[in-house]
Amino acid sequence: MEENKNKKPDEEKLYSKKDFEDFKAKLEQEMLAKKENQEEAPKEENEENKENELENALSQLEELKTKYQEKENECLTAKQKDEVSSLLADAGLEKEILELVYVPLDMEKTKEKIEILKTYIEKIKKEIFQNCANSPLPKTAKNKEYDAFLEGFDTNKL
Repeated sequence: MEENKNKKPDEEKLYSKKDFEDFKAKLEQEMLAKKENQEEAPKEENEENKENELENALSQLEELKTKYQEKENECLTAKQKDEVSSLLADAGLEKEILELVYVPLDMEKTKEKIEILKTYIEKIKKEIFQNCANSPLPKTAKNKEYDAFLEGFDTNKL
């Protein structure tokens, strides 16, 4: 090393084998570090891409689940409406009142509403019948009571 001190700056510097080995090791380490950085960057990008793909797949799955549930509810609603129509027919009620009694996706409440409506209609029918039975019979022009069964339901005499 003393030789290096005695040399002029214009002259080329001489390196020992140890200096060469150190420099070589340093270059190798730098190359390895660069190589690792280059390998880690794609790994990070791949992980980010995988996370994005996973998020997209999960959102698509949720959308499909929602659409499936909607279709399933539509099918179930149609099936239940058919069942309610048959229940209405069995109860002696018109099918036109289906929308009044049908509770979507809840057959128990629908059946309760049918029973309530059936009871109410029967009550009204009884009241109408009793009011008609208690009313006086129509009289004919001759001031006698008109008996439709005896006189053949002649509308002119009403």
